[in-house]
Amino acid sequence: NFALRNMQEAIKLKPNNAEFYNEVSEIYEYLDDPDNSVKNMVTATSLAPQNPLYHANLGSALFFAGNNAEAIKSYQRALRFDPTNADIYLNMATIFETAANYKDAYIYYQYAVKYTQDEEVKQNIQGKMKKVEALAQKRQIDVQDTNKGLGSLFGKFKK
Repeated sequence: NFALRNMQEAIKLKPNNAEFYNEVSEIYEYLDDPDNSVKNMVTATSLAPQNPLYHANLGSALFFAGNNAEAIKSYQRALRFDPTNADIYLNMATIFETAANYKDAYIYYQYAVKYTQDEEVKQNIQGKMKKVEALAQKRQIDVQDTNKGLGSLFGKFKK
């Protein structure tokens, strides 16, 4: 890949430039290589530990790699430096929704709405909130129905 080779040459010239590692991480994400994407974002965050963008991008790389718990931690670090960044809240909500943690997803969607300036984006997020709320209600009903079914098969549950 031409872009990757160029960025690797740039890193050789300026190995302490965090932005170069950030760019390489994005290239690896494009190339569907999550491990190298994460590796380069870890380097970027170690070179610029107070940069919220790099922590957020590390969160995205970790999510791409399937490591949701570490992605959340990285997003939380980003929020320490940029607590009104709607995109970070939106990304966290997405992770929680993907994990069927609808309560936390809803909370983070609320923050995303609060800090989003674009009305169209706000409406989109509010639509996601309605979906999450419906999924949470459905899940609660399904859990109750399952318990009733098991109760009828195995007798009463003891609390």
